[in-house]
Amino acid sequence: MTEYLPVVLAILGLFVGPLLHSIPHWRLWDPLLDSFTLAAVAGLCTLHLLPQALEHGGFVAIVFAGVGLLLPPFLHGLRGFGPWVLLIGLAAHAAIEAAALATPGGHGSLGLAVVLHRLPVGLAVFALYQEHSHKNAVAWSAVGFLAVATALGFLSGPQIVGSFGESGQSALDAAVAGMLMHIVWEHGTAGHGHSHVDSAHGPEHDHHAPSVAHGPLVALVTTVGLTIAVAVTLQDPHGRELVDIGSTLALRSSPVLVGGFALALATGGLERLSTLADHALPWLWFALLIASYGVALLDPTVPGELIDALPGARVIEFISATGLLFLSLATLVRRGPRGMVHTLLRSH
Repeated sequence: MTEYLPVVLAILGLFVGPLLHSIPHWRLWDPLLDSFTLAAVAGLCTLHLLPQALEHGGFVAIVFAGVGLLLPPFLHGLRGFGPWVLLIGLAAHAAIEAAALATPGGHGSLGLAVVLHRLPVGLAVFALYQEHSHKNAVAWSAVGFLAVATALGFLSGPQIVGSFGESGQSALDAAVAGMLMHIVWEHGTAGHGHSHVDSAHGPEHDHHAPSVAHGPLVALVTTVGLTIAVAVTLQDPHGRELVDIGSTLALRSSPVLVGGFALALATGGLERLSTLADHALPWLWFALLIASYGVALLDPTVPGELIDALPGARVIEFISATGLLFLSLATLVRRGPRGMVHTLLRSH
């Protein structure tokens, strides 16, 4: 019976988030659920799904990720059929993942990765279809459809994996990553709606702007979501490589970055430091992610060379990196995850 445990947990994981979201008392915690889902899904897409797709599919995977990102708004105008087309793509991805659980290597780290990332995905899908239909029954049916696809994929086993092939799986992973990123940003888990600005009134009349939920609890659940994403990423060899590259690049660049923030503090005080951190940190972390992708694709041996280059500076780098993390956490407390991501999408 133990061979069925991973797929059973993967199916149950889909329903945990929707259950919390549906309990009346928990609706008071919608901003926390929203922040957790945004962090976990965005982390899983950028650290796990996309790197995995790029490793096996090359730069073509970037095209499919772009298609997945742009497909939801295109399908939105298809008289309400768009979300159901998206559900088919998500179900295919769920079936392939479950099929991998039926293979000899499907237990252990792979099973843990599948189970962990079903938690935020189930919540995001439930919230999307609840917003689309305004009916809990439809939202539960969408999550149930993913559960059925998971069960069928597990029962099909290696056959379904072989039918897609490595390139097909890479394309699907990239497209699903793009779709999930669009879903969690545009819809959230608390009915935030789209973030398009009313051109007749300007940004100050943007009634559909992203949530501004912030504070220590929001920062805490965001950190938990990112931790889950990193934990899933570390179960995959390519993911471990990406995390190693990213952490090395962060260590090497942190003294210069912290020096810049220290200069802002010395010349303008806490107000100038906060303003600089609010606008610069999201771009710095995004640039670090892109640089890690580039190094992983072009020359994965670079981090090892960098580690050996300046052994005497490791203490300074560690202290600087710790300071940068604390500054990032403080910014997250002030702005929340949506506020930080919004910096990347629209200038203020």
